[in-house]
Amino acid sequence: MNTSSGIKRELQQKWDREVKIAAARIAPKILGLDIQNLPISDYNKSYFSKTRQELSVHLHIHAFLLSLALAQHPHEPQDISILDYGGGWGMLSLLAKELGIGRVVYNDIYEISCADAKVIADAIGKPADQYVAGDIRALIDFFQTHRMPCNAVISNNVIEHIYDIDDFLKKIPLVSNDGLTVVLATDANVYNPLKKWILMKKQRTIENQDRVGGYGWKERDSLKSYLKARREMIAQHLADKGVALGDQEISRLAQVTRGKRGDDIKKCVDAYLRTSEFPGAPDHPTNTCDPYTGNWAEHLMDPFMLAGTLEADGFETKVVCGSHGPYKNFAIRQVDNMLNILMGVLPARIGLMAARYFVLYGHRAPGE
Repeated sequence: MNTSSGIKRELQQKWDREVKIAAARIAPKILGLDIQNLPISDYNKSYFSKTRQELSVHLHIHAFLLSLALAQHPHEPQDISILDYGGGWGMLSLLAKELGIGRVVYNDIYEISCADAKVIADAIGKPADQYVAGDIRALIDFFQTHRMPCNAVISNNVIEHIYDIDDFLKKIPLVSNDGLTVVLATDANVYNPLKKWILMKKQRTIENQDRVGGYGWKERDSLKSYLKARREMIAQHLADKGVALGDQEISRLAQVTRGKRGDDIKKCVDAYLRTSEFPGAPDHPTNTCDPYTGNWAEHLMDPFMLAGTLEADGFETKVVCGSHGPYKNFAIRQVDNMLNILMGVLPARIGLMAARYFVLYGHRAPGE
């Protein structure tokens, strides 16, 4: 008999139960919140309201991610420290505090979301312990400066927006000087044919068409088509250098720099001026990012390649199929239940074809 495997199963079942109970407790508090009268941005009022429409589904996902992150931690909740990376309006942090997690650090690169998440959490009565604005470098500085432990990093629908995902995965171990569990989920599931088709269509639209701002628009995001924005950046950079290029050259440079941020676009232009050779074409037909911020439009990536990056830093990794949540519609629930059963028995690469999302999981034991 494998005793250690039995202990791990019992531990995972324990966390599953406790997290589901916490989710049931936090749900009415979220549903009862008068979000429109809180002093927060329209962006997060809209974001919160959309999430609340299918609250059971979103809580199901966040509960799954939290229990997965805690599955190998034998400590009591009050002795655990987690990082909610890219937390949006703060659902995961709320759930973690409802569970009784001792220290929750909320983070988002968007300072407005950091402020709004605290207002929402205070109104519900479950604030995180710290709110840190910035990217992974800001978090490394925070944890190292405060000499604070971090047992788990959890994110949902964040990694598909990170400009340099390899750099992020190489830096994330630095938030902890001991054991660490990483649970990173994203809907940008390249293995699911329907998801892939929908996201590639969205990428083509953002790349080629201007958008109109309105209620709930995130001010950090550009409304210009990304292609037009890159063309304007290139033209301005050439003007600053006192160099003239023809429209065809500028257009070609704008096309081949798809998926690059402003600083890297300028490097490509400078290299072209030196060599008269255009950069190579992007390695994906539609992946594109906001050239002002580097924010990807749902970057389609192979999760098994991402797992390889974490493995190189000493993590035991796996790619997990994201289970479908309890939708209100009975027919959809029945189909989803069937898909969840199939994903549980099929190899991950096949199961991902039916998965709503995937989870990049990594665990580094203490002392390794």
